[in-house]
Amino acid sequence: EPLAPFFDGAFRIAIQTKAPLMVQTIANARAISSTAKAIDLRPGLLRIFWDGPIETANLRPDDIPALKEQIRRLMLSRMDAPA
Repeated sequence: EPLAPFFDGAFRIAIQTKAPLMVQTIANARAISSTAKAIDLRPGLLRIFWDGPIETANLRPDDIPALKEQIRRLMLSRMDAPA
């Protein structure tokens, strides 16, 4: 699975404060590192995408599952985008 499950915290805070969400997706990270350790890096190319703002001003806590799914789909589409 390319993405770990999302926790609710950032989504809950964004909705409570009516702050828009900005989404950063880093693609191709596994090509330069098979672990999360900085010592394991190899030469390569990362692709970094920024998307947003995704407005939360009209959302309620009940909307968190749908918002998480919307952002998950967005990030997966960026990870699958050709270089």
